Formats: sequence, C-alpha cells, structure tokens
Amino acid sequence: MVKVVTAGMSEEDGDFCVGVCLQVFLTTILVTCTICIYGTIIPIKYSYSSVSGMLHAMLFGVLITLMVASYLKTWLSDPGTVTRDWSPPKEIASELEEEGGVKSSQSQFCKRCKIQRPPRSAHCRQCGKCVLRMDHHCPWVQNCVGAANHKFFFLFLFYGTITSLYYSIMTFIFLAHVLEQHLMLQQLGTWMGVVLGMLILVLVLSMMQGGLCIWNGFLILKNQTATENYELDSIASKNRNSKKKVKVTHKYDVGWYRNTQSVMGDNPAYWLLPLGIVRTDGLSMGDLGRDAVELQPLKEVEGTEQSSSPFAPLSPRTADAHVA
Repeated sequence: MVKVVTAGMSEEDGDFCVGVCLQVFLTTILVTCTICIYGTIIPIKYSYSSVSGMLHAMLFGVLITLMVASYLKTWLSDPGTVTRDWSPPKEIASELEEEGGVKSSQSQFCKRCKIQRPPRSAHCRQCGKCVLRMDHHCPWVQNCVGAANHKFFFLFLFYGTITSLYYSIMTFIFLAHVLEQHLMLQQLGTWMGVVLGMLILVLVLSMMQGGLCIWNGFLILKNQTATENYELDSIASKNRNSKKKVKVTHKYDVGWYRNTQSVMGDNPAYWLLPLGIVRTDGLSMGDLGRDAVELQPLKEVEGTEQSSSPFAPLSPRTADAHVA
C-alpha cells in the first residue's frame, strides 16, 4: 500500500485529513438514510397514523441513536493512555524477583514517550501516545481502539450492522410496495433515486461492518487484540512450514465470560449499552486481578533460539529494542 502525502504535509496530517473525509462520508450517509426512512419510506409504505409506521419510526430511531452514541464514545473517549507514572504493581515486581524473573518481562520502555508501559500496550504514531491493550488505530473514528474504548468500538460495529440491515429490509419492503401499487417514479420524486443509491451503499457497508463485528466479537471472546491475533497466526503459519515447531500459549484467555467482562464490563446487563468508563492499570485487562504473572502470554521455543515476538518474555538486553 502506497501512501501519498502532499508536499508540505506530514504523514500524520495526511492521516488526519483522511479521517476527516471518512467522518464526513459517514455523516452524509447517516443523514441521507434518516431522511429516506422518515421522509419517504415510512410515509408512503405505512404512514405515521398507523401503529406499524410509528413502531418502525421508533425502532429505527433507537437503533440509530445507539449507533451514533457508540461512535461518539469511541471517538471522544480516551482509549487508555499510559500515564508517565505507571509502573508494575509492587506485588507483581516482588513475585518476579522471587521467581527469578525480570521486571522488563512485565513492562516495555517506549523510546518515543520516554516511559515504561504495561504488557499489551503499544505506541500509536497518529495519536502520539502509548495506549493500554492497544488494538489498532481506526481512521473511521479518528482515535485508537484500546482498553478504555474497545467496548464502544464493538458496539458501533454491532449497531451499525443492525441499523444497516434494518434500513436495507425496510427499503426492499418499500420497493415491493411501490411495484405492487404500480406507483410511477415521477410520483415519488427525486428521492426515489436517492433511496436506491443508499440501498446499494448501505448493503456494502453492512457486509463490511458485519464482517468486522464478527471478527472483533471472536477476538473479544478469546481476549486477543488484532496485533496478538496476527502474531499468533504468523507463528502458526511458520509452524506449518517449518520442522522446528514453536509452542505458543496465549494465557490472557481466561474463558469466554471473563474475557468478555474484561472488555464489555462486569455487569452483562450493560454489555450492549454505550455506557460506563473503563479504568485499568494495564495489568488487569485479561487477568482481572493479580494473576498477571501466570497469565502473561509466553512463547516456549524448542531449542535455544529466542524469538523477538511480543509473546516471548523479554530479557533486559532485548527490552530496549522492543518498541513500537
């Protein structure tokens, strides 16, 4: 993939401009679809005087409100910035010393931020900071997806998919009504073309969002970030093509229920609501407590070679080289 950056514009500025364009694109689709539903589809097919028309209007309103709220929370919430005063809890550090471990195996030093950062965190070039349980930087929301806003990002995909499918079904029902009643396109006005255009666009978006929603749901159930999933797949691919096998255990996986709690919150009643603030110290995102040492993902290599994968425990010599 080749990035084109205009002369006099930094790469970060280019990413910001792309993000703004994507946000304008999403806003345009959102506003247009809302006008199509409330201004054309419901009045012609149901009418607001009918119970079914009011129910469809309310249901679409609730779905789009949940989607927009989830998007705003993802965009405006802090993703989980690593603070400069972060350090491994004393009990974790003491356990490491007693077991002959090394403190650097529980933390990494970011040469850009000049700070120690917890496991599973990474430096985001676009945001210019280290993020706890860093998943990825999403240009669609102009923010990182990390420990503190991963829930809202998933809910944005979830409600975005449902809203897109609902709009598509409503449009198909509307088109069937138009054909059944032999309504002329001239009678419906120019919005008929807009409704059809939005249908095609929304169908494409629903497939994209649906795929991402299913994939992110799978990662949440396994307590993996996108980076960790990529690393695990890469190691598995190398194992298939190599005689020397590498055994990997992702010990942040503590069961689907506790995995889901670590992202969506402790109370299942609030899992599907864009509410709450996630606070974490970086060592209680998958382990849910003091079991960080046991749950630290380790790579066991057959032989004496040591890999630089983030799944391997870092030695003092390699810790400084393991940066974003």
